[in-house]
Amino acid sequence: MKNPIKAVILAAGVGRRLKPYTAEVPKCMVTVAGVPLIAHQIRVLESFGIKDITIVTGYKADTVEPLGHKTIYNADYENTNMVASFMRAEKLLDGKADILTVYGDIIFEEKVIKKLLACRASICTTVDESWLNLWKIRSDNPLNDAETLKIDAFKNITELGKKTAVLEEIQGQYMGLIKIRAEFAPSLVGIYKDMDRKAIFDGKNFSNMFMTSFLQYLIDSEQELRAVMVSGGWLEVDTAGDLELYNRMYAEGTLSGYCRILEKQDRVRGER
Repeated sequence: MKNPIKAVILAAGVGRRLKPYTAEVPKCMVTVAGVPLIAHQIRVLESFGIKDITIVTGYKADTVEPLGHKTIYNADYENTNMVASFMRAEKLLDGKADILTVYGDIIFEEKVIKKLLACRASICTTVDESWLNLWKIRSDNPLNDAETLKIDAFKNITELGKKTAVLEEIQGQYMGLIKIRAEFAPSLVGIYKDMDRKAIFDGKNFSNMFMTSFLQYLIDSEQELRAVMVSGGWLEVDTAGDLELYNRMYAEGTLSGYCRILEKQDRVRGER
């Protein structure tokens, strides 16, 4: 029997690199093709019957609450990072449901979620093997904003999140989509709580630890992190330049080569 699925969207951050677009709203509420990022996400999740969605809010939380989904407020959002925000939702990691964790600044097609949901490992994350195509349109030097990701013969990730100047050390791009099996979820919370609060993780203190640092900690603790390989079908909206680029490409009709969810949205509008 399959476990029920709950989704947690991490949307507490300020989004400083997206200013001025985040002056009045958080990253998840900036718009691509006239639709907030989080609305794109929710539509895809609901298409798979995932209705139990919790949004971890922080910056400009009042703009997210009208969406009508459950929210958990990270009051210390200015001094914490992704992992701390995720653990605000630890009550959901009670072993009763699989947990699909979603960064608030990405858009993805149905095919990406379909492959992730099919993964039966304790913890899985999607990896874009054609990441360089997207990074090349976002930056003159893709390696400026790229990190290592190494995968073994069993499709388990052995390393991620380290700075590199070598393309061969990047076997794919971590996307910010993670699925945690219900049976493993309580153990994940336990591992987190047992971590050294005084340690430094990739240059960050415990409260500001990157999610990739936490995932690497799990790997180093002999937990398997399964790579779910995909080829495109998503967008990361990290900077104002990203946002402007995607909206320009959408207007030109060229964005569907990278993410077709926007194209589908237009068809649905036309059918109404």
